[in-house]
Amino acid sequence: MHHALLYIGSPNICQSCTKGLQADLGVADIDIRTYEQEKFPIADARTLVQNIQTTPLGGEKTLTVVAVEKIDVEAQNALLKIAEEPPAHAHIALIVPSIDMLLPTLVSRFVLFGSNSGGDDSSWAKEFISATTAARQKITEKIVKDKDAVAGKKLIRDLETALAKTQNKEQYKNEIEDLMAFRQYVEQRGASMKFMLEHLALTLPQIK
Repeated sequence: MHHALLYIGSPNICQSCTKGLQADLGVADIDIRTYEQEKFPIADARTLVQNIQTTPLGGEKTLTVVAVEKIDVEAQNALLKIAEEPPAHAHIALIVPSIDMLLPTLVSRFVLFGSNSGGDDSSWAKEFISATTAARQKITEKIVKDKDAVAGKKLIRDLETALAKTQNKEQYKNEIEDLMAFRQYVEQRGASMKFMLEHLALTLPQIK
């Protein structure tokens, strides 16, 4: 039974939707709580975490459904631990319009549902993380030569996701932090994609 579910799609809640979530969890008797709003700042996230800790008013379990258009990075960080280690009675479902708006570290705490999730790592990321330094450099050279900023950004994001999903992700804490910093830095004008990709080719651990 999954404690944290992620759905990518229109962020709205209806009775049939909550019934579908309940069916995905396989729980018949459950106390359903819903949060549906456009923005989800850090204050709301902290309130949500406190509410998830409370025991169900009726039924044996609680299902907290959060459907939002936008969610702050600080709010996502606040949800990390509750998504990874919720109380025994608690389940959480997060509904957002795009997986790209979420931190890969948060995505790694959820089980992804829905056919339009876009949740698979790119083939380049899978190849990159298991490749030798020389093979990685060929991938980075192609991205830089083609001036393919979109591919470079996606590779950085997917590498972060891949490391965050590993069983020993704490072992790669420094590498994940580097990737998170690069993902933000790459959006700035004048950022050197070449430097970042070459750094990753040399420093990321090789994981078969």
